[in-house]
Amino acid sequence: MTNKVITNKQMNAYALGIMGQAMIVTLVSSYIYSYFTNYVGINAIVVGTIFALVRLWDGINDMMMGALIDNTRTKIGKLRPYLYISAPIIFVTLVMLFNVPDLSMKGKVIWASVAYVLYSMAFTVCDVPFWTLTAVMTPNQDEKVALVSKNKAFNMLAHLIIGVGAVPAITFLGGGDSNEAFRIGIGRFSIVVGIVACLLILNTAHKVRENVNYTEDKPKLKESLKVLITNKPLLICVSVSFLGAILYGMRSMSKLNYAIYVMGDAKYMSLFTLFTVPFAILALNSVKYINKKASIEKKHLYIALLLIQAAINTVYYFVGYSNPYVILTFEGLIGYVNTISGIYAMVMLTRVAEYTFLQHGMNIEAMIFATRTFITKMTMGGAGLVLGLYMTFIGFDNTLEVQSSQTISGIFIIFTLLPALFLVINALIFSRFPITQAKLDELRKEEIAS
Repeated sequence: MTNKVITNKQMNAYALGIMGQAMIVTLVSSYIYSYFTNYVGINAIVVGTIFALVRLWDGINDMMMGALIDNTRTKIGKLRPYLYISAPIIFVTLVMLFNVPDLSMKGKVIWASVAYVLYSMAFTVCDVPFWTLTAVMTPNQDEKVALVSKNKAFNMLAHLIIGVGAVPAITFLGGGDSNEAFRIGIGRFSIVVGIVACLLILNTAHKVRENVNYTEDKPKLKESLKVLITNKPLLICVSVSFLGAILYGMRSMSKLNYAIYVMGDAKYMSLFTLFTVPFAILALNSVKYINKKASIEKKHLYIALLLIQAAINTVYYFVGYSNPYVILTFEGLIGYVNTISGIYAMVMLTRVAEYTFLQHGMNIEAMIFATRTFITKMTMGGAGLVLGLYMTFIGFDNTLEVQSSQTISGIFIIFTLLPALFLVINALIFSRFPITQAKLDELRKEEIAS
């Protein structure tokens, strides 16, 4: 086993940066759809179309960013410079997103579109380096699990801060709970979140280290793309990410409507997060135990976790939504399993990065992680369009305080049966993943021998 490489200072700095980034992601993913439709007044299908078109460009931009990073060589590494650059730009664009001025409807649509494009591009410059760091901060598999686990812990802390604190903070900053007060309050709240996140990301850029010896030869784009499109393990990972992103996008963008119309009160938005914290803490402790004690191959463990989560979602559907606290309990259980499976999903992707180097001798970690974010972001945009069409199909009307039973049931399915279906499909896809720990150890020995 490789000796310890990451210091606690570096690990904590990385985790805090992840928390800052996740605060922004949580705010945008949880509120931007409802903000544009309910408070700015843009039609749901128009918003979905904006998301889809922007994500199409954003996905292409991810691959360009990955190629740029893999061809970057500086004294502080190839990733850290982009964290320094992106942090202040993300702050500006986040504020633009949640402060749409009082223009004509055409003007609002243009502002929302431009702001979303700029935000997405700035976020790409930050996001690709952040995820790639998990592959280059250490070659130690146990440290990678610990790093991704701490990543998840601080990601959850960000969800807790935004999930529990957003509605009270927005109400306070807006001076009330009317629609107009909410619109003003969320604009001011975005400024606060943006400042905190910017400082945390800059702290990460300053303190982390890239503990990998990069090859002097810079990978050529044509050769990198050839390796990527023929990389079976990577294609399996991104296929799973594709369905996962659709699921996450639809759930995230529907969460406020779920709280209001299915559970009966927007205040459940805060309880949604608060109620799941004990389950999340238990999940992180479970990962520590599993990593030390369990002898099961991590690939098989990941597949089992996907199927367990699918079973919980199926039971969730048949139990129904009559009791809000039963709903919260199921969300906690789902969060528990999803937290563990998410950690091992990232570990599988770091395996892909190492496998690619051992097989092809190419340091294209950024391109590998950019491929994942490319698929995720494009799919998230598509999820917005699908959600807009789906909400129209089930009869959602944002001018009504109470939705029809058909609409409420349709929203409920987004949180139950749809995830169950996607999770089973993902388990079947991932059963074809070829990189076991034994395979990776074999490749390492061959590399040393050569």
